[in-house]
Amino acid sequence: MKNHIILAAALTATLFTFVGCNPSRSSDYPDRSVNTTRRVDDIKQNARDQKDAVDAEGDRLTNKMDFDERQIREKFKAERQSFMNAADKETSEREAKNREILIQAKHDKDVIDAEVVDTLKTSAPEKAAEIRADALSRKSAIDSRATANLAPMVSESERSKAKNIQRGLEIDLNESKDISALEQERAKARNQAKDKKLSIDTWTNDELAKVGKEADSNDK
Repeated sequence: MKNHIILAAALTATLFTFVGCNPSRSSDYPDRSVNTTRRVDDIKQNARDQKDAVDAEGDRLTNKMDFDERQIREKFKAERQSFMNAADKETSEREAKNREILIQAKHDKDVIDAEVVDTLKTSAPEKAAEIRADALSRKSAIDSRATANLAPMVSESERSKAKNIQRGLEIDLNESKDISALEQERAKARNQAKDKKLSIDTWTNDELAKVGKEADSNDK
């Protein structure tokens, strides 16, 4: 009796171990025949392999598009820097011309002031007012010429600012267009991957249905 109890317990443990360690369920197969389980496993493995291939292609495309995006951004970054360098150069040249005009005007007025000092030393006192008035008139003429010479520079500066703003907007727009086109490619790739996986699921279900029908036929 004792041996019978031990044997029954051993058989129960063996059965429990077998059922517990088997990852597949009976509902995964229409029947448990070797041919049926093999075919079902092959179909499912084929489906997994196809989906893995889709994922691998998706990863490849993602890496490529990430690279393309970096290239786009680097391209327009360099274009902006080149444009800004050119704008800075123009501004520096224009400011140098402005300084040159102002420095020359100050020099010319300083010369007149020095002349006035020397002239007053050797002139009669009653001539002082006339001498100073003449100097003031000459200095005013120098300021007028300087203002006239600076006027085109001011206009050019305003035109340059407007041009630079427009150029910056054009670069931003072109970059936005390229990035937008790339995002469309990303979306297209994602949708194609979803469609492929859906087709794989449809194929898998169709193939498993065929196996199920054949199993039903064999049971009759």
